[in-house]
Amino acid sequence: MSILWALSKVIPIKVNWGVLGFTVLVTAIGLVGWQIDSKAFERGFSESDAQWGERLEIELRRQDAANQRALQLAQIEIQQLQEAKDVLDATVSRITQSVLEDPDADNRAIGTSSVQRLNSILD
Repeated sequence: MSILWALSKVIPIKVNWGVLGFTVLVTAIGLVGWQIDSKAFERGFSESDAQWGERLEIELRRQDAANQRALQLAQIEIQQLQEAKDVLDATVSRITQSVLEDPDADNRAIGTSSVQRLNSILD
């Protein structure tokens, strides 16, 4: 109480020291509560950041694995399509060569060899 007595000598107005003491006490409790809340808030953010960081890393690894698998499947499909294209190119080349060698190529009607070539396309 000596601080309050000293203040009463410095401040010439009448002050209800009980109300002032209560106000100081409530303000101090509020500041302590605010500090506790602030620290808890910061700790919550750091824990949340760590948790979401782990989840993000797991998700990124999962997406990368899925992308790699999709690329592998696409490469296999490209290879299969290339093989099918090579077979078709060889067939077209063979048919074109046989057309060029056909002695009946100048005839207006379709000959037996032309029918056989057309049938080979459908097979």
